[in-house]
Amino acid sequence: MVSPVKIIYYLSTLRLPTEKAYGINMIKTCEALGRQGVTVKLISPTFRHLPAKNIYDYYGAAKSFSVNFYPFLDLVSYLSTLNLFLWRQRITSRPVFSWSLFRLAFLSDQIIFSLVLLMAFIGRSRQSIIYTRSLIPALILKTLGYRVYYDLHAFPFHHRWFWRLALRRLDGLTITNQWKAKQCEQLFGLTQTKILIAPNGFDLDAYCAPFDRSALRQQLVSKSHHPIVLYAGHLYDWKGAHILAAAAQILPALDFVFVGGTTDDCQQFRQRFNLSNVIILGRRPYRAIANYLRSADILVYPNPGLSPQKYLTNFVTYDTSPIKLFEYMASGVPIVATDLPSTREILNNNNATLVKPNSVQALVDGINEVLNHYQIMLTKAQHARVEAKQYSWSIRAKNILAFMINNGK
Repeated sequence: MVSPVKIIYYLSTLRLPTEKAYGINMIKTCEALGRQGVTVKLISPTFRHLPAKNIYDYYGAAKSFSVNFYPFLDLVSYLSTLNLFLWRQRITSRPVFSWSLFRLAFLSDQIIFSLVLLMAFIGRSRQSIIYTRSLIPALILKTLGYRVYYDLHAFPFHHRWFWRLALRRLDGLTITNQWKAKQCEQLFGLTQTKILIAPNGFDLDAYCAPFDRSALRQQLVSKSHHPIVLYAGHLYDWKGAHILAAAAQILPALDFVFVGGTTDDCQQFRQRFNLSNVIILGRRPYRAIANYLRSADILVYPNPGLSPQKYLTNFVTYDTSPIKLFEYMASGVPIVATDLPSTREILNNNNATLVKPNSVQALVDGINEVLNHYQIMLTKAQHARVEAKQYSWSIRAKNILAFMINNGK
């Protein structure tokens, strides 16, 4: 029998804090594991070009884990900065550095930071557990004799021979949906005992407090005087935000609120969809998202399941475990979502209204269906709210911890 887990080192080689969803996953996983009585130490690189921000305040996280920043070369940022400088000085009208060079810089950053971690871990207790979604440090620390668990999010469609060899060396994998788990079994020969399906999660406490929808709406979306259709997330086309904005043109009696997106993306989106009933609020603090969702009449997940990049098409169609869907479910607000295999792992016709992906008219029809049968849709929303409880960060952490303990016996 292996003694219960005492210390977990969560290793990140990515930028923290970040506006991207991976940051929420990392921080909330660390917070929830720490609340299970385990000592959790997050180790992350220092990006010198970024202003210092308090991780706990940024994500509204409890200090149930510690954060340690280690030196980081960050070649990718240097190349990006130089590229931008040359373009602004009109020295060049096109990117100087190729995508291949950026990939090489990223790989170099990963290897160099992994060597920094290697030096940092020499002499530490081998009873500690390493948990990470970065493969290179996972493999290096496994060679030192640590128990290493890999948190697989984006399924590796390329270099599968390498991933097969690498993942089979590690002690276990946490995987965010059933489709990826089956792929790992079939393509990489991993046994079910080595895999835990652990979808993303949400903050249950944020959705339990009583609230007044009218007061929230007046406070958060004061410009709106019509029923609110809300989307929370980035404004990239492969997220489907443009499809929802196109639907706003057909439904002028509704206000379409977009929460999220970078400053540049929001500016471009406003220029692209200059409509009186499109309200673009931009990024809001993570801890405030629950109130925005609960202020709406309808929440929309417009993922088109399509992108010019094949890997993104595969990701959004099969691979993803969207944090926003669990938050949507917890809000108790009726949901309209595109019908994709990845969506079907979470939503169904009993807890949401599912529509054909990549179709403005289908999205319009789904929104109208909800409005025309709103009481029935509220019942569906309550079903979703009950089902959402199984996806809290706390439940995810308990399952991960039990998996690590049982897997080590």
